[in-house]
Formats: sequence, C-alpha cells, structure tokens
Amino acid sequence: KFSGSELPYSNVTEYVKLAMIGVPQAYTLRSKEAANKVIEQLKKSHGNEVDFKFQGSIETNTHIMSENDIDLVQISSKSNSVDRVGLKKALNETHLYTPSEVKNLERHSKNFSQYEGNQLSDLGILRLKSEQVLSKAYKDVDCSKPKAICVNVKSPLRNVDVVTAVDYKSVDYMKKDADYRKGIQIYDKQKDAKLPVEYPFWSIKRINEKSILTNGRFKKLVRKQKNIKFDAKKI
Repeated sequence: KFSGSELPYSNVTEYVKLAMIGVPQAYTLRSKEAANKVIEQLKKSHGNEVDFKFQGSIETNTHIMSENDIDLVQISSKSNSVDRVGLKKALNETHLYTPSEVKNLERHSKNFSQYEGNQLSDLGILRLKSEQVLSKAYKDVDCSKPKAICVNVKSPLRNVDVVTAVDYKSVDYMKKDADYRKGIQIYDKQKDAKLPVEYPFWSIKRINEKSILTNGRFKKLVRKQKNIKFDAKKI
C-alpha cells in the first residue's frame, strides 16, 4: 500500500498539492491532436459511415500526466439500438411524463424503422477495416484486444484507443432528446457481440457539473487518487 512515510512531512504536503493540479492545456491539446490524426485516417476509409467522439478523463480534465492515452469512440451511423420495450411501456404510462416528453416519445416511436441489415456484421466489418487502415498508417498498432485498437502515435507521442460502437437510444434519451443521454454499446470482436450499454457522455456531464458545485475540488480529488495509484505501483 502506498504511504508517504519515506518522504519528509513537508514533502508529503507538497506532493498532495501537486497531485491535485490539472495537466497543462497544451498537453491536452496535443493528446487531441494525436486522436484527430487517427480520425483523419479512419475517415479516408469510412467516410460518413461513422461519427467520432472522445470519452474518458480527457473530457473531464481529470487525466494526469502519467496517463498517455486518449479514448476515441467510432460510432456506426448505419443503425442504432433502441429500447423498444421501454418506449412501449412509457407510451402506456404517459401520465408519468410531461407533455413535451410524451411528444418526443411519440415522435421516436413514429419514426422508428427496423434496420434491414445485420448490425453485428456491420460492426465486425467496421472494426476489421479500422484495423487494416490503422495498421497501414502506423507502425505500432495492437489489434489483439477485443474492445479496442491501440494506436501508438509518434507525433505527438500518445496512445489512442479506438473502440467501435453503436448508439443506444434509451427512454431517458428519447424523452429529452439530449445527446449526452445517449448510450453506446461497444463491439467485442472476440465475442462478436455488443457489450452492455454504457453512458460515458452522461458521466462526463455529471462529473463536470459536480466539479462546478464543489468549486473544482471534486476533480482535484480524482486527480490526487489517480496520481497516488500510479505512484504506488512504483514502490
């Protein structure tokens, strides 16, 4: 377990202060620059078949200098997953929702159309094409992981983790039409399956809002814990 017993007390205090500080903006911009280079390569192959979004700690400014990676999601635009059961239930319980929410839910129900393609096949092809494109563009690419393609970009020097996913439209999203409420289902190539729904963009919004309410203290605590965890591995 990590402890500051090897450091003079004054140094422990200084360590904690430094561990809470956010990384320089220039460092974050360089991370996004690396990811944008990866996006450019993928766009050459995929065109309008995908949308790209950043997720993870870089979007909340809770990343630390020792974290040299950035999480990039490529979301298939061919189809999406919809909580049809939840939508049907909500439309049978309209008294639980506001008039504007009911209107949104009814619109989503009316506009729903069953995708005639094979979503899993689409995701598998997209993942494979991405592996081929990135392996050709970069020397150091790890395609062995089931969820992510790990690209080591040399300039700027960053690791970019690319996951393939599909949008998930939950009732919470459909009633509000707020993009941050959309979920995603990441494709696992080993299982040839969509993983359980995650809400990374909603989490980003919640962390940012919590930080505002705590005058930035919440993010400082997150950074401190990350730095302690990282430094503990070196002991």
